[in-house]
Amino acid sequence: MTPAASDAPISPVQKWAITFTVMVVAFMQILDTSVTNVILPHLQGSLSAGLDEVSWVITSYLAAAPRCSWSAPSSPAPPPT
Repeated sequence: MTPAASDAPISPVQKWAITFTVMVVAFMQILDTSVTNVILPHLQGSLSAGLDEVSWVITSYLAAAPRCSWSAPSSPAPPPT
């Protein structure tokens, strides 16, 4: 029985590419979350709301961010004609 193509070992270059990609995604998520946390006091003042009333912003952002990035197209949309 011959091994399938998917059973082939991953090359070191591919391992580094995967590692780098995961690190960049994790860094961007941390950066986006930090930006969202920074804006909470401004949002609180603008809406005259308490911390418990604006905490939904960070919660909904953390819940929606991965779903939005997974459903995004892999290539940009063509320009309108």
